[in-house]
Amino acid sequence: MTEELKCTCKGVLGHSRQCAMFDESMMEPKAHAAGASEGQAVRYVIDEQSALGQSLKHIERQDAEIAALRERIAGMEKDAERLDWLREESCDLRCIDVPTGGDDSDVRWIVVQHHMSAPHERELARSTTDEPRDAVDAAMAPEKR
Repeated sequence: MTEELKCTCKGVLGHSRQCAMFDESMMEPKAHAAGASEGQAVRYVIDEQSALGQSLKHIERQDAEIAALRERIAGMEKDAERLDWLREESCDLRCIDVPTGGDDSDVRWIVVQHHMSAPHERELARSTTDEPRDAVDAAMAPEKR
């Protein structure tokens, strides 16, 4: 009496390699479809491989999207850290004009800390670009504390 195998993968297009019903002969082109020509069976294997390739590409795209989202979240967390630091250290982030000649000027940023004793407002850092994060990061640097 032989033991009857039961499907453990519930595969729609066949059994997965992990299924108890899987047999290596299933991977041979002529074994896929009863009554199918060898060409039809080969096409089935190629279609199966193509679907697997598409699935892998889809997973790679999802991995890339997840990595981009993680990077974006890290940037948002860093911005939240900057705002928390400004609040905890009683600081302002101020925009200033830096004349470039004629009627034009560039924007720069300064971080000003407030104190009870004179001077009440003390400049901690200044950006060298128009990016306010640069000024906050410079003020947050350990040598500034």
